[in-house]
Amino acid sequence: GLGSSSLDARRTFCHPSRTSTGTLLEKRPISGRDYCGSGLQGGGLKRKLLLLPELREALARLSQHRPTDERLGRRLSKVEYEALLNGLAHEDPQIVKRFGPDEAGGALPEDGRRCMLAEQRTMVRDRNLAVFELLTGIQADFERRGLSPDLWQHWVGEWTELLYSLGAHDSDEDLIGAGALHAVRRLLLGSEATLEDRRDLAREAPILRRILDSYGGLTFPAFFTRVLYHLYLLVLLAQGGTGFEGEGRRGWVHEAIDSFERAVGLLTKARARPLSIDERRHLDEARGLANELLPGVEMLEPSPRQWEGMSGHERSLLKERLGRDEEGDELHPLPAGHAFRAEQDVLACYPFPGWEQKRGLPWYSSFEHPDGRSKSSEEHKCATGKSITEWDAENVLGLVKGAGQLSGKKGSKSKRPKRTRGGYVFACPHRVIYGFHVMLRGESPRDAFVVLYTRLRREDLPEVLVHDNSCALRNYCFRREPAHFAKVRFVVDRFHFSKAGTEVHKCGPSNSLDIYDALHWVNTSAVESVNSFLKGFRSLGWYSGLESFMVILPLLLGGFNMTLRRVDDAKLGIAIAVAMWTARIPKRLLLG
Repeated sequence: GLGSSSLDARRTFCHPSRTSTGTLLEKRPISGRDYCGSGLQGGGLKRKLLLLPELREALARLSQHRPTDERLGRRLSKVEYEALLNGLAHEDPQIVKRFGPDEAGGALPEDGRRCMLAEQRTMVRDRNLAVFELLTGIQADFERRGLSPDLWQHWVGEWTELLYSLGAHDSDEDLIGAGALHAVRRLLLGSEATLEDRRDLAREAPILRRILDSYGGLTFPAFFTRVLYHLYLLVLLAQGGTGFEGEGRRGWVHEAIDSFERAVGLLTKARARPLSIDERRHLDEARGLANELLPGVEMLEPSPRQWEGMSGHERSLLKERLGRDEEGDELHPLPAGHAFRAEQDVLACYPFPGWEQKRGLPWYSSFEHPDGRSKSSEEHKCATGKSITEWDAENVLGLVKGAGQLSGKKGSKSKRPKRTRGGYVFACPHRVIYGFHVMLRGESPRDAFVVLYTRLRREDLPEVLVHDNSCALRNYCFRREPAHFAKVRFVVDRFHFSKAGTEVHKCGPSNSLDIYDALHWVNTSAVESVNSFLKGFRSLGWYSGLESFMVILPLLLGGFNMTLRRVDDAKLGIAIAVAMWTARIPKRLLLG
């Protein structure tokens, strides 16, 4: 860290960019137009299926995914489970249902009404009813299979992870990755899962794949269709599909969704009664149109027909969200001396090609202070609700003399300053360091967001981003630039996700790296090993000025990269030898 107090007044790496006249580069995002919110505030579709916090917590407790947790591990009583069902089925979603530990008979009391926009009430009620249908369907299915339907007493089987995810505090768009949307669409439109669909679900939506496998591997049970339908639309719009309405039109996204909704509605009727000839014809037409139009929305890659049918407003908005200029060309690196580069040129070192700064950092004035700090707690840690700097000041030892609660003196308190100055490092799983920047006010999800948004093109973003607070980082990114991050999978590294005590993650299991088979062998502690290397130079950094620090650290990290040994050097040696084999060698090895 940097110990100089003269840096307190300096604009940090995370400050919004200023124009040449000194004004901030401002954006004023509106929920439902520029992004999908995750709470009841604001309009538009939300990134949570269940929006009422008391129902989410009750659902998380019902799942028993975290049985040892002090709050979420308590089983629901029968009375509480009935109150959960009543809350989900209630005609008025503004009613607040209270869930207490009381085991006494009778319904739990209702304790008031919440404020809710009129336009949201139908959405909240529809989603509540979808979860109600899911729970009652699970009960009926368990009873049919000879299992106990008393979900409040027994394990909920293959539904554990999904129910906890729907009840956890983080948003739900990560349940279906962008690469699995097409498979979910096909299943909702009445097709059976192909081998390729199953592979994509395993890679991008493993929780759904496990449920699919437990019901034969071809289709989901009918009682899950309504929840899956809402999840599909939630993910589709959460990744940047909002705000295209205008000029008397609903926009290219809703034009694609309309046919999908008609097809799903007709398939729902078909499960209750045979369709008429006209209805079957309408179903085939709607299904065909949905399969034609929705792939462009799912990947934010419109077909030529969709581009042609867009208004000028839609085209310019989509190009901006995809990181293109008015002509549709890629953004180029900002020239030297550009006003947007003022902070990053001084405080950052990202020397690799493609990591140059390409745009300024906006001030999202709807939910940020002018210095870039969030007005809400979205930068805080998953479990504790404290900022990363506050938590570190109380629990991390050795960064400054006497820091941490266990500093060695009985009853001593942390002497750590309010700001943690140091380097924020980006590295790949092989420990190659891409670059770093200097933190002047403590670590937060904004550090990663600034680098990934201002320096990397959408096509160059990592497919998987490992971070110790990824659940918060994902929400942070999807609230500001959802289209830019739509194809990124955010996961928490193994060390922090499985960590016990006050730092345990309570977000959904889709944030865990180990749930994805393709990531089992990924080294998620690469940056931790870099941090271990840098600890040896802590005193040197602490007593350095900013200018000296920006000379010393690039030299250290460059030397680290140069001396790095690949973990697969031996495998490469074998591969080179294999390339030189004649045809007789593998034949002899295989056939003996």
